[in-house]
Amino acid sequence: MVNIGALENKGLELALNTVNLDRELRWESTFIYTMNRNKVTRMDQEGTFLERRIQHFDPVSRTVIGQPVGQFFGYKTDGLFLTEEEIRNHAEQHRQIHKYSGVWIGDLKFVDINGDGVIDERDRTIIGDPNPKFTFGITNDFYFRSFDVSVFLNGSYGNDIFSQVRRFTEADHYWRAHARTLNEYARIGMIDNPNATPEEINYAGISEVYIINPETDMPRLGGANNNARISDRFIEDGSYIRLRNLTVGYTLPADLLNRFNIRTMRVYFSGQNLLTITGYSGHDPEVGSDTQDPLLFGVDIGNYPSQRIFTFGLNFGF
Repeated sequence: MVNIGALENKGLELALNTVNLDRELRWESTFIYTMNRNKVTRMDQEGTFLERRIQHFDPVSRTVIGQPVGQFFGYKTDGLFLTEEEIRNHAEQHRQIHKYSGVWIGDLKFVDINGDGVIDERDRTIIGDPNPKFTFGITNDFYFRSFDVSVFLNGSYGNDIFSQVRRFTEADHYWRAHARTLNEYARIGMIDNPNATPEEINYAGISEVYIINPETDMPRLGGANNNARISDRFIEDGSYIRLRNLTVGYTLPADLLNRFNIRTMRVYFSGQNLLTITGYSGHDPEVGSDTQDPLLFGVDIGNYPSQRIFTFGLNFGF
């Protein structure tokens, strides 16, 4: 284990505390905004990079000079092949045009980044950034007579997530596919035979078939095109806002408590992780790092989601 480079971090953290209302109802707020930009400035030599793999197999991130740490690295996609003409006019993804042993209608188009007419390892590029543009937290505290309410929200914006969960469950194997997504896969039909059997479709030529659901963005099952390779198809926006904590309390009147030699008593309810607003399709947008590796930050391999916790309590003062 050696230190082979240097990393630069530049950021900003702001905290704003306000009293918004100070009458019978008192309302206090705390707002925290944090942003950080990191960049690798040096390694042991020009061209050196650090690559990390998912579960020891497929490289998913690359750290290079001049870029943030742990950028997602893979293929870019450009929709699905809908016709034989599109396949023939595209960069070569496979030596054959064949339903089982080559590229076929319903397969993903991968972008020819270097323009050499062939899709291979040299076409991998940066496809996402797990680092958020900023994170934030907002706390609002309300006090009204004997009642108190505290609401804490937090979130992040602008970070990407690589969903290995989707990659695994949407891979080109029938036994892995989720039942709820089966109808979303590109489905093949025969142009002149709408009632064709699966066997007839299997033996049909490429000019005889079409995609029944061309609006889908999910490639067909099976084939040799390796539609499940690391690509931007599994990159999702990880931005979210979460109701992290809600606490409601009530402090009993002192004259009532004096009869029992109790100085103070507060009854409260607290709920954690009650609501999350996000566009991410996984269980939880806070995925952390795979194997706790900072170079695999934002890789979702099916981490256990944040628990929703409800707490009731009494605080006594004697």
